[in-house]
Amino acid sequence: MVAHARLVHQVGRDLEAKTALPLGSYNVLCLLQEAPGCRLRLGELASAVLLTRGGVTRLAKRLERVGLLRRERHAGDLRGWCAVLTDRGVEEWKRARAVFERSVVEQFGRHLSDAEAETLNAVLGRIVTAETGADRQ
Repeated sequence: MVAHARLVHQVGRDLEAKTALPLGSYNVLCLLQEAPGCRLRLGELASAVLLTRGGVTRLAKRLERVGLLRRERHAGDLRGWCAVLTDRGVEEWKRARAVFERSVVEQFGRHLSDAEAETLNAVLGRIVTAETGADRQ
């Protein structure tokens, strides 16, 4: 738990210092980038980032204000809203991804051999697949 907390804290600090994007916002951009059409219902997004619907709505509004996503009514359910990644959001995600990956390697990956990193990646991938049914790592 301590290693996880330190890693998350340091990676979040690096990301925000170099991109002004908090780790939680980066996570939302990642999920949208991976989604079909770069679009997810806010309820799905809330579940994926472990926020309440109200929490993800507030986060989506902040990201919308800075032009990284837009909120649209769900076509099949006019009560529902979707978050859609904008072109600016894609560019910010690409920039932040490089910072994020570099920080993870510096803070975490340097302590693992290539074989250990492959094993860890495989194990974590199986856990994600078992928990979500999605093959996401």
